[in-house]
Amino acid sequence: MLRIMREKPNGTVISVSQNDNPLYCRCERCDTLTRQEGAPMAPLLQLVNKVAEAVEKEFPDRSVETLAYMWSVKPPKTIRPRDNVIIRLCSYGASSNARIENTYFANALKAWAKVTDRIWFWTYPMSMTQYYIPWPIERVIEENVRFFADNHVTGVFFQDNSRSPHGNFNELDGYLMARLLWDPDYGTDRAMNEFLEGVYGQAAPPIREYIDLLHDKADEVKAWLWPGTPTPPYLTPDVLEKSVALWDQAEAAVAEHPDVHERVLRARLSIDYAVIMRAHLSMAASRRFRVAGDAYVADAIAYAPDVQRTIDRFLAVGERAEIIQFNEKDTSLKQFRAQLQPKGRQHKTVSIENDSLVITFVPDLTGRMVEMKHKSTGRNVCHTGVPEQKGYPDVAGYSDTADYRIRGIGPYETDIETSVDGTVLTARRERKGPLTRKVILPTTGSTFRIETTCPESRFDNRPVGLRGQFVFDLGRTDDVTLAVPGRPAVSLSMPAEENERTQVWSAGDVVAGLTLANHALDIGVRIDGFSETLDLIQVHVNAGRRSVTVRLQAGPGATRLDHQVTVLTDVADIPKARHASAGSHRAGRVRYGQDEMRRVRSQWGRFVKDPTATNGVAMYQLPDHKEWAVQSWFDPSRFEPETRYDVYARIRVDKKSAQGQAFSSGVYDQERGGVAGLSVKLQDIEDNGWHLYRIGRVTPSLQQFIWCAPRNNPQDVGGFWVDYFEMRAVRPSRE
Repeated sequence: MLRIMREKPNGTVISVSQNDNPLYCRCERCDTLTRQEGAPMAPLLQLVNKVAEAVEKEFPDRSVETLAYMWSVKPPKTIRPRDNVIIRLCSYGASSNARIENTYFANALKAWAKVTDRIWFWTYPMSMTQYYIPWPIERVIEENVRFFADNHVTGVFFQDNSRSPHGNFNELDGYLMARLLWDPDYGTDRAMNEFLEGVYGQAAPPIREYIDLLHDKADEVKAWLWPGTPTPPYLTPDVLEKSVALWDQAEAAVAEHPDVHERVLRARLSIDYAVIMRAHLSMAASRRFRVAGDAYVADAIAYAPDVQRTIDRFLAVGERAEIIQFNEKDTSLKQFRAQLQPKGRQHKTVSIENDSLVITFVPDLTGRMVEMKHKSTGRNVCHTGVPEQKGYPDVAGYSDTADYRIRGIGPYETDIETSVDGTVLTARRERKGPLTRKVILPTTGSTFRIETTCPESRFDNRPVGLRGQFVFDLGRTDDVTLAVPGRPAVSLSMPAEENERTQVWSAGDVVAGLTLANHALDIGVRIDGFSETLDLIQVHVNAGRRSVTVRLQAGPGATRLDHQVTVLTDVADIPKARHASAGSHRAGRVRYGQDEMRRVRSQWGRFVKDPTATNGVAMYQLPDHKEWAVQSWFDPSRFEPETRYDVYARIRVDKKSAQGQAFSSGVYDQERGGVAGLSVKLQDIEDNGWHLYRIGRVTPSLQQFIWCAPRNNPQDVGGFWVDYFEMRAVRPSRE
């Protein structure tokens, strides 16, 4: 650092800061200091002070800056910044339209102000995920600047979007910030009108009306502006319609002034983006993929004429305005154009067939099997998912993984290489757990074999856990019978209030095979010939999707998972259960098991075998941190639209003390922040067994997830286990 400062004689500040992630040092020395000082910032500030001391000896007029960010926001109890140290407090996670005075960061700022008068503030007046979405933040700039000035803040960094000009009033916001930072008494209205009239001339009145419309609606719905979605709650259809009309007025007002008209068009990019994204997401959600020749194709999107005109205008103006990127992930204008997919989208397929079956795979969709079709009937018994599902079209069909985390099917199954030798298809994956799947189809008959192998019993310091998953479409699930050798046949029908149901066989109870049959359609599937390592079978039924999911899990460390599949076109010999058809089903109860839980980091928790858990597996949380280490994202297609649900978690805690904190849990919304939460105390837990805890009540949406976290108190808690999350629809009688 001293060398760098010598090489840059004009520099006045050098930064020594943490990495941009939630991890901090947990070695014994740092952990001890953190506990003594009551804040993870302690070891970091101790280091920064030592660096600052060395800097001061050679450069007494220069400063060392460090971030108070994520885990380092809270100041230590006794360690103080040296006089040449600047604390830059970051309001990461706060809503962009929030008055800092009303947030958690106000207390942090006041705490730092008690120990130093060298404070800078880093705030985020933009959406990092949607640079062009309308983002009403202008009304809070003045109040926040005043609050900074009153609390010893001597420097402010507004992290706005510098990579894409004209995104959501960048120029206006920059003008407001400059004016108000220089003179907080200048006034927001004065500065805003000054800019609008000077830049947009006669178009200023409707543009100002548009800005006020957005702010009023955002205040009405209490919008949470972080990190941003393409369809925020304040951009209702009514607000979009009024906004488009106001921008039409603005254009008309300056139609005879080309330079001003171009500036209006560029400022309009933001609302045009919102209109396009709402239409695109609606259209994309209804597209279905199908096998056509050697491709898995989606129908082309046919936008309404007015939306297509908006798209054409946006792309043309975007080219002239030199849009660089749409978000922090560097999505370019070219990529955005491709995402709109006006010509449809397709993936190359690979197929094998014999005299009875055609089996089709999509290599670049995690090697997923999307077609298992009997030639005599032309019916595909593979479910191909519904467009509303998260991750579509990379869902359903058949997939496998070597990851014992038992995560859901997803993007970690990448880099699939396939080869075909006659009627044998081999698929290999090398990253994140090398895996080979061989599908062997004899030259005749409707039976084939799947052999999945992994060359090692462990990877990434975890035991391998081979898993195969089928999702079948056998018609109405109320008409499907589940037959298991040596046991009575059972119906998959369920009451009208239920939409999902799960059956599990684990450990010594694993069956030798199972058959699913729809006698009404005379179709079915038999799965048997399991390898000896099979440790768990799970059958999950979703009546609304008409899907039956069969999950096969090998034991930890097993390097092979084999099974045999037969597609049936005559099920007369299969025992038929008595069906109690409900006709239609409501998603009254939705359960997320371990296969739908995300373990964020291996050092925070792990999946473990637990015979007392519902499926024989539970998510274990280590007690020495406070991270949201287990998460489950909502899939709106599994819930009733616009319906509130009570959210529960089945958890057991290893109590080491009678008093103290046990765990916390909640539901986080990317637009609004925490929308439900629960903190459980040890004194309120009767025993170390399983208990069902109510977290709160929410209306599930795509941007929400459930989380659980320990309380960083290993002296009181030996850890806790999560069995499942369950959502129960709130009916009028339960209000």
